[in-house]
Order: sequence, then structure tokens, then C-alpha cells
Amino acid sequence: EFNNYTATVKEGSQGYYYTYTATEAGIITVAMADENAFGWQYVVSNQTAGIYGEMHTSIGENVISSESITVAAGDVVTILVNTINPEDTWNAPAGSVNWTLSFEAVE
Repeated sequence: EFNNYTATVKEGSQGYYYTYTATEAGIITVAMADENAFGWQYVVSNQTAGIYGEMHTSIGENVISSESITVAAGDVVTILVNTINPEDTWNAPAGSVNWTLSFEAVE
């Protein structure tokens, strides 16, 4: 299963939340698209399991453009996606961020 998304962010926004509910056990991978015109930030969390991810950004020395997490059937995962301005990291610029979510079932 592979889905493409676009987060359209308003200026000054706190980001756009997506929710995904796993229908079976597996691995969810969120990946930021290479062609993003804006800087991005994202965090992936498994709300059901109480696993809260770290914020990843497209600026700095340690850029991580994708993250995978393990889920059980019924787990609710939230993905926060936002634009980021390296000059003013507190205020998101208006723009869009493209990203993908893929799911791989695990026995």
C-alpha cells in the first residue's frame, strides 16, 4: 500500500495532522518528497502504543527524510507535516509539502 499526500500549510500554521489506522500488523514508512520547494518538518507517532516520534526537519546537519514505525492491527498513527523557514523557524511559511505513506504487512 502506497499513498501520496500534499500538506497545504497556511502561513503561521502549526502544521497539518494526518491520521492513519492500521488494518493489520506491519510497518508504516513516511517519506518526504525530494522535489519539495519548501523546507519541511514532520513527526510520526503511534498514539495507540504511546510511541511519540521526534521532529525531523529539512534544515540542519542531521536531516532524516523518512521514518518507519511498527504497528499492530488497530493502531492509530498520527503524522504532523509542516513547512519550515530556516530564517524564522517559529512561523511556518504558506506552501505545500509533498510526502508519501507506505505500509508493509508483517506476519
